[in-house]
Amino acid sequence: MTICPHCKQPLPIERFGARLSPLKARIVDIVAHAGDEGILEDALLSRHGHPMSRRTMQVHISQINDAIEQSGMRIVSYQHRRFLMHVEKRACV
Repeated sequence: MTICPHCKQPLPIERFGARLSPLKARIVDIVAHAGDEGILEDALLSRHGHPMSRRTMQVHISQINDAIEQSGMRIVSYQHRRFLMHVEKRACV
């Protein structure tokens, strides 16, 4: 994590062209590293380094998905696992 030398705050990190907080970038990295196997939601909750509820994790993932939407990537859930997937952009109807 990079810290601003002036204000000592963590600097945003970029993933898929979006600026994310260090926590959100860590979540993306863990899910991406899991590859095609995905990562169990319980394992993700224990590996990211901050205690949080399942609901809080869902909110972070929703915010990540909003931020990386333009890249065509998305963190999805299937059978209690999280995967990073490339998704087709939907046309406006």
